[in-house]
Amino acid sequence: MSPSKICLVQKIASNIKKLKNFYQAVQAEYPDRIITLTGHSLGGFLALYVACRQRPGATVYNAPDPCQLLADMPQERELKLINYRHVYDAMGNFAGNGTGAEVFSNRRFFLARTPFVYHGIASWRFDSNGKIER
Repeated sequence: MSPSKICLVQKIASNIKKLKNFYQAVQAEYPDRIITLTGHSLGGFLALYVACRQRPGATVYNAPDPCQLLADMPQERELKLINYRHVYDAMGNFAGNGTGAEVFSNRRFFLARTPFVYHGIASWRFDSNGKIER
């Protein structure tokens, strides 16, 4: 593995550990509360990973699926995971849908000049009740 890949893997592992510790601290502080994780892109990836390991729910946006790091996990599907993705987002759709969390939006941006337009968090819209418009 190249030094840059090793550095990236170490950085992701460090972020996973930080989020796991944060989740456990919040859970200890509020043991009777339902905790749901959220994030976009890398933050969504981390939220999905920790949700699969720790069992809270997660609602994320344009996140790559962490299933390849979860090979040792049982294949139960009782997790409450949602990964909203744009059909045209190459970055967020990377790594498949091993967690079974993906929900696609097929909104098109006719002025989109690059596929990265579909990856930004600002591309998501919500109605007056906070429900996502797909």
